[in-house]
Order: sequence, then C-alpha cells, then structure tokens
Amino acid sequence: MYIKCTPTTKRLFTVTFLFPLFFFCTGQQTLTLKLTKSDCRKNEVFIFNNRDTIQFFHNNQLINEINLKNYRRWPILMDSFKTGTYDVFFKNLYGKKVSKTVVIPDTATSFDLHLCTDSLPEYRVNSLAYLKNRDTVKISFSTYGCFNNDEETLYLTKKDDRFIASLVSHEKTKSVTLDYSRIEAFIRFENEIRELRDVIGCTSVDTYLITMRTGTLKRIDGGCSWNGFHYLKKALFGKT
Repeated sequence: MYIKCTPTTKRLFTVTFLFPLFFFCTGQQTLTLKLTKSDCRKNEVFIFNNRDTIQFFHNNQLINEINLKNYRRWPILMDSFKTGTYDVFFKNLYGKKVSKTVVIPDTATSFDLHLCTDSLPEYRVNSLAYLKNRDTVKISFSTYGCFNNDEETLYLTKKDDRFIASLVSHEKTKSVTLDYSRIEAFIRFENEIRELRDVIGCTSVDTYLITMRTGTLKRIDGGCSWNGFHYLKKALFGKT
C-alpha cells in the first residue's frame, strides 16, 4: 500500500514510532528480587518458625505479599519484580511491625533486599548521657538452661569525662575505656532491651536486671533469639 508523504503524515509517523520508545524509557523495568529477612548479626540460611507476612507498598498501594510460612530457606527469589520505590513492612525480632523504604533503580537487572530483624527504627535512649561523675549503670545477667548455668555483672561508670566498663565473670574482672563504637553498642543494647518482651519458649532463660540512679529495669528472655548480653560483651571486650 502506498501512502503519500505529506507534513501531516510525517507528524503522524513521528508520534506513532516515538510513543512506544517514550513509554519504554519512562516505565518501570522488571528484574529478579532476592529477598532475605533475618538477624543481621548472624548468617542465617533457613527460614525457621517465621510466621511473618512481608508486604510491599508502592504509592500507598499494596503491590505484593510474601507469606514466609510457604518458604524454607533464604533468599526468596521474586521474578518479574518491577523497579521503583517501595515501603516494605515486616515484623522485627521484638514483635513490632516496622517498615523500610527501598529504592530499586531502573538500571538494575537484579536486586538484593536484606531486611534486618534485630534492628530498631530509632535508638533514642542514652542513659550514659545523664550520668554524673562516679555514677554507675549495673547490669546483672544470669542464664539458666539444660546446657548452661552462669551469672555475670557488667558495670559502666563515669569517671570525669570517660566511661569505664568492668565485667565481673567467674571471679575475674576485666575493664575497658569506652570509645565511640563501644558507647554505640551500649546504646543499642539499652534501647533493644526496653523493646524485649518477657517470653519463655526455649531451653535457656536469660534474666537481665539493670540498676541505675533513676531506677531499675528487669527483662526475661526465654526466646533464644536476642542474646543481647552476649553481643554487648563482644562489642566491649572482643571475644570473652
């Protein structure tokens, strides 16, 4: 078929052929999303007793849901996932629904999304900032179970413009001056233990009693998940 070339037909062909190109360049691309939700302090491969449902929202609309009871190991591969900005909702280790904003660029051909269950959205509490000279925060820790039975005490004391951590364990004491990273580790511990729910369901039960000038805080962790005192000791003293 012959079509006479006129200014009108030229404009028509230009619009007709450019529109698909414009749509392709500005539309969302698809890729494979590799999803992992785990305690980022550990190297977890298997999905064990995880009853969470992960939700993906785009422009305040629910786009996708992943029910973890239908899966056995990480990562979960999500094919034909569109690029863009998402708000991802999931439960953290403390039983709270939290969200993470994720931006997947159009240039990506695959994307690794790791949701950390051990973290909090904010770490607002810092008792060390309110200590006066010679004030002390005392953390009494005990753990009892089928395979362990132990008690330890950690002291954090302000001395002039420094903070000193002293661990009393098995009748031995070791001490260290807190630098910035160690202070951050204590702030993390202090905020997370306040979110910890008293739960029993494991062969071991950890009991925490924090004593300071402003009062006391007691938590019982029988979930075998948080292990906050272990990670705090590791951050302050290295391997103990």
